[in-house]
Amino acid sequence: MKLLTICIPCHNSLTTMHKSISSCLLMKEELEVIIVDENSTDETYMIAKEYEKEYPDTIKVIKIGDYDSAIEAAIDHSEGLYFKVLQCQDYFDQPSLVSVIETLRDIIRIQANLDLLLTNYKVAIPEEKEYLYSYAKTLPTETLFGWHSLKKISQWTLFNNAALTFKTSILKQIQHQVKQMGNYFELWSYLALTHVKSMYYLNIPFYCFGKKPYQYDQYDSQYISDLLMTLFTSIDVYALKSRKQRHYFIHYLSVVFIIAMVWFVNENQEASKIKLWKEMALHDPKLFKAIYHQLPGRRIGLDNKLGNTILMKNYDLLKSKFHM
Repeated sequence: MKLLTICIPCHNSLTTMHKSISSCLLMKEELEVIIVDENSTDETYMIAKEYEKEYPDTIKVIKIGDYDSAIEAAIDHSEGLYFKVLQCQDYFDQPSLVSVIETLRDIIRIQANLDLLLTNYKVAIPEEKEYLYSYAKTLPTETLFGWHSLKKISQWTLFNNAALTFKTSILKQIQHQVKQMGNYFELWSYLALTHVKSMYYLNIPFYCFGKKPYQYDQYDSQYISDLLMTLFTSIDVYALKSRKQRHYFIHYLSVVFIIAMVWFVNENQEASKIKLWKEMALHDPKLFKAIYHQLPGRRIGLDNKLGNTILMKNYDLLKSKFHM
């Protein structure tokens, strides 16, 4: 059994996949790398098979169709104790990879239960200034902890998928639920976090983005609206036992809410915006009120021109902070 499974989804990825795959080979004895070809029309699959032939004890290649989930396919074939997704345009920092493997080894050696390993990430886009996102102000460092030990959850605290390495058994546990709800990429970590009780944080830049991490501009308002409603209805936030865990999920939903509202404003779909508000308020009035309470400008209302302006300014702040 391998220590860590890395899932690398690839679609027509000839120009980027080599750097991603190569960044996983430093500790290959401990790693299982699953390259998932998402119905590529170029030579991506052939190149992936060449890697598999060269590293048969480390690399597996899977081919899926247009409507299949790369994460689900990789989880089905995973043999690693822990699981992480690496997008094909991104890569791992090599010294950090060594630290991650050594930490997981130590956790297993002392037979401690670890549900989630958190690490920093950086945005390293060619010819642009490098940007590091750290959780040092939010999380205890190099110790096992639970939700109650989080230092604070600020408006800038979002656990990006790049920061998360889950125990594989947790992802297998939610697999059917994610599939039933539409296989949104964001849903995997969102649901998995509800099952997390024990965490460990390494203050290292493990994941390196080769492009901007939040690419919501590629979606339309309907996708964002459906995603928000799926996240909003998928769990009972108030059934979560930890107060800080509940606070994090409410905060996360408020960020997605802002993004959805901005899309409606940009497309002049005021009626659709109000309809979504009503659907959310009807489904869970308490949760909707908690989300709305976190929004800037809520006191003047967000259903007018001034409210829309405040939404747009807050979205601009999100974009600059998280390099969206």
